[in-house]
Amino acid sequence: MVKNMVKKHLLNKMKEQIKKLNAQGLYSVFTSKYFKEHFESEKSAFNMITLYNDAKKCDDLYPVLRGTGLKLEELANDSNRVLAIYENNSDGLQSDLIRRTLTSGIPIHHSQLSGETLAGEGKLKFTDNILDLMNMIKSTTKGKFVLSFPKDLVAKDGSWNGYDFCELFNTDDENIYVKPKYVDSYINFGKEGLNRRNAKSLEEILVQK
Repeated sequence: MVKNMVKKHLLNKMKEQIKKLNAQGLYSVFTSKYFKEHFESEKSAFNMITLYNDAKKCDDLYPVLRGTGLKLEELANDSNRVLAIYENNSDGLQSDLIRRTLTSGIPIHHSQLSGETLAGEGKLKFTDNILDLMNMIKSTTKGKFVLSFPKDLVAKDGSWNGYDFCELFNTDDENIYVKPKYVDSYINFGKEGLNRRNAKSLEEILVQK
């Protein structure tokens, strides 16, 4: 009885949140397949409330343009892909880091590859659902590269097999680079909200520099 009352109350609050964001052209994680499935499967009122609060907090961290959210959700729902993010520590869409990323890939220093994993400090952060992905992207106001790997090449925890080195990386004297073909897009913090830019869009912006 209590669970049903709590569920009804939360559903009404979610509908209000979705309606409000829709009117602004923004995305809500409440609409995602991941959230809906987990909310419906929760066995206790406490777990429902916790999940609701996590999603509401994520929504409120920073607005996300609806098209950007839907595309990120589509990527997160693809069971054949593994997603990761890499933070851009330089400013602006016309930075040298973005230019190098489009030509060489994501830089990882040789010293960071002591183990066969792409995850770790200064490397990539991995996720397998839209809620975690949004929280990672919104964790700072710096732009984030979104990478997408075939699941048979990179595992959900970022581990990879040594014999796949040439498939994953480019190299020079100082750095190893995750190949640019695995960079799906770049998420930047605009005035209206988080916006996704694919490689073609970034290249056009760089030409304007």
